[in-house]
Amino acid sequence: MAQQFEHLFSPLKIGSITVRNRIVSAAHFTRYAQGPEFLPGDRVAAYWASKARGGAGLIVTEGYSVHPTGGYDPFHRPEAVERYSRAAGAVHRHGAKLVVQLFHPGAEAGPQPFPPSITPWAPSAVPCPRAWAVPHEMTQDEIETIIRCFAHAARVARQAGADGVELHAGHGYLLTEFMSPYFNRRHDMYGGSLENRLRFPRQVIDAVRQEVGKDFVVGMKVNGSEHTEGGYTLDDVLVMLPQLTNGGKLDYISVTAGVYISGWSIAEPNYLPPGTFVPSAAAIKKVVDIPVFARGRVNDPVQAEEIIARGQADMVTMTRAQIADPDLARKAQEGRVGEIRKCIACLKCRENVARESPLVCTVNPAAGRESDFEIRPAKKVK
Repeated sequence: MAQQFEHLFSPLKIGSITVRNRIVSAAHFTRYAQGPEFLPGDRVAAYWASKARGGAGLIVTEGYSVHPTGGYDPFHRPEAVERYSRAAGAVHRHGAKLVVQLFHPGAEAGPQPFPPSITPWAPSAVPCPRAWAVPHEMTQDEIETIIRCFAHAARVARQAGADGVELHAGHGYLLTEFMSPYFNRRHDMYGGSLENRLRFPRQVIDAVRQEVGKDFVVGMKVNGSEHTEGGYTLDDVLVMLPQLTNGGKLDYISVTAGVYISGWSIAEPNYLPPGTFVPSAAAIKKVVDIPVFARGRVNDPVQAEEIIARGQADMVTMTRAQIADPDLARKAQEGRVGEIRKCIACLKCRENVARESPLVCTVNPAAGRESDFEIRPAKKVK
């Protein structure tokens, strides 16, 4: 192992599992899933496995909706356990851990990549700027239904042999909408005060933990800030997160940023500096006692090593960096940093998905086509 990366390639205990290093491939839509229910098939399993084979410690799947009002619901399909099991096996064969991301898009269910026929469910009738429809304000019974669906989805992930689940409470999706004073205008027990706005995410956490037990990882992805006027800020998050984690039912926090009003912060363009949102993770790490993941254009192992060494985060999400080069971790560990193909933050990957096309990468033509490519050394070295 290259000694310059002693922190980056040290193991980390997260709940009941130990991850071999501090590199995460975070959740992102690919449009590689098969069928109307978006169940993972061979293509997306090969895509995740390529990052495991390349040395990443933790792979988080793309977000999967837990209820049909999220646009699709793979977890109630009879073949769900088998499909997720195949994906978990593909990742485990290469020594990495797999976490399944669970979410409900809330008001975001109106726009692409979700079907326009869906009437969004949300805490209040506050539309997302790109939505097709004003969302339906959820009733108490509907809230309880979604809570049960999160728990059911977590049970499926555990039965399939995944190592954990991640609850997506960022990017303007349902969990964060309840937390947000911008999206949540309710006047009942789920709205108004901070305690009330945290009630739904806390009930989801409780239901999921009760369903899967103590020896299964449950993490949460949370905005460090909504970067939206009227939304919550980092100062608010530093108050909220101790309340969400103090019951000991979450095993990690993955720090992200933004909602679709502030779309620039969801996937940083190349005019933002590397490590843009790492300071948010560093601040959050001071107020919680579980591992914290940082993101924000972390596309260089030297940069990632510094983040871990300085104690700004426990893991780094190098997602687009590993789309560009899924062997990034292995090359860094072997001291071959100069061979890493760098992400240029062009956002072609995100652009394609937004246009209902499979994810592609400007600098990696094999992305999503791993089963079609066999990389061999050239017969004649140039």
